[in-house]
Amino acid sequence: MAVASYMVDVYAYLVKQGRRDFDTLPTEYQLPVAQKLALEADADPAFYSYMVKPYAYLVTQGVRTIESLPTQYQGSVSDHLAAGAETA
Repeated sequence: MAVASYMVDVYAYLVKQGRRDFDTLPTEYQLPVAQKLALEADADPAFYSYMVKPYAYLVTQGVRTIESLPTQYQGSVSDHLAAGAETA
């Protein structure tokens, strides 16, 4: 299935508003939505809890490293990944 660019914006908006959980996005949209959200969050010094899963996804896909994430997210993403490893 092809990724529609307008749907990347829609899914990103829904994740940011808490109307959609990142994990429930169609698989083909997870990477582009995570990248879009990361670009926005990288420029913002605030912490947004909805960004933990997209950043963790980018780390697991090898697109980012924990060290490359904004400082305010590194601990939460590490904890999220560790919790996932414990349940796997």
